[in-house]
Amino acid sequence: MIQLTKVNTSDKEHGMILFELLKKRKYFISHKKTPSLKEHLHFFENNPYRIWYILYLENDLVGAAYCTYQNLIGINLIKDKSEIYKDSLIKIISDVSPLPPKPSVRSGNFCINVSPQNKKLQMALKELNAIEIQKTYFIN
Repeated sequence: MIQLTKVNTSDKEHGMILFELLKKRKYFISHKKTPSLKEHLHFFENNPYRIWYILYLENDLVGAAYCTYQNLIGINLIKDKSEIYKDSLIKIISDVSPLPPKPSVRSGNFCINVSPQNKKLQMALKELNAIEIQKTYFIN
């Protein structure tokens, strides 16, 4: 069973755990290279997320997840396993409610951005009957 540990930005151990997870990340959406420890700790201490979790499966570290103020969920796992993605998302959605809708800011539902290479997360979302609503592109 997935356990959610709320990130405490005053706990340096949490910062280091998240940095180690970041270094192991396979799929990137928001940046192209891993930030330095100094950059990461600055980001960590200025937590921009509504809720941020470290994910454990039977006391083993498996990843991290967050919910933003725009009702976006971000999730990153050490091992690509559809079942862990699925169980983690079920747990997060059962513990956290989306914020009410705000026109041009957020919908009243959770959304998740997925790297096109992350087939396991895509599979988990399909199993959860999530609906694909858009594709996003960078313009150079």
